[in-house]
Amino acid sequence: MLKEYDIKLNIDDKRITDDKTNFVFDGKLNEEQEEALKGVLDVDFGVFVAPPGTGKTVLAIAAIAKRKTNVLILVHRKPIMDQWRLQLSSFLGIDKKQIGQIGGGKNKPTGIIDVGMVQSLDLQMAFTMASPITILSLLMNAIMWERCLLKKY
Repeated sequence: MLKEYDIKLNIDDKRITDDKTNFVFDGKLNEEQEEALKGVLDVDFGVFVAPPGTGKTVLAIAAIAKRKTNVLILVHRKPIMDQWRLQLSSFLGIDKKQIGQIGGGKNKPTGIIDVGMVQSLDLQMAFTMASPITILSLLMNAIMWERCLLKKY
């Protein structure tokens, strides 16, 4: 699509992989999830789509642990944000306080593993001169949307 509109894409990879992101997945994937995880990890960009109840959240958390990189999970509702934080804490064996929260009355990103509400990010970014992509690029390596995994730049 970019070629069609004569748009050049420049990628500046600023991923962070260090001891701060040394997560360990404490869960079990079934055969289908293992196969899907391999596909997700084989590419730097992509979208993972699966029916409800197939374990997308668990698979995404496994991918976070395997990639050993910082991540921002974007959701559209507070209950989903709370669910993600609980699942991350459970499957990565970390305290919920180590998981940043942007939205739902809090603005406490860690820059390592954060869950944010899209609406809150829009509002916060509206008060800055930088573009949303610039801010996210500075903060995160992987951007995950609820029900859609987008692997960053």
